[in-house]
Amino acid sequence: MQTIENGRLITCIIPKGEGINLIKMLKEEKNIRTANVAGGRGGGRRGRIEVDIVTVVVEQDSAEGVFNFIYDKAHIGDYHSGIMYQGKLARSTVFVLPQTPSESE
Repeated sequence: MQTIENGRLITCIIPKGEGINLIKMLKEEKNIRTANVAGGRGGGRRGRIEVDIVTVVVEQDSAEGVFNFIYDKAHIGDYHSGIMYQGKLARSTVFVLPQTPSESE
């Protein structure tokens, strides 16, 4: 079992419907394969809102670069575009999908 030692968990809360696109960009442009999207809802001064919660596990060395990438691609700096933060992880398991036969086999 492969693990990530002293990694980082980056969490991004963005408007509903934008999480999958962010995950696709992370995979295509940063080769990130340890990310999840979940839905959530909350409330505030604007009333009730629905959001996508994106979580990404990265090595400590690449955390700042991935954080900045997400910040830019998710437009976190724009008004009402979301919030993000990162924290330390002592250890995380790397998920590896099994090889599956192709349709032609």
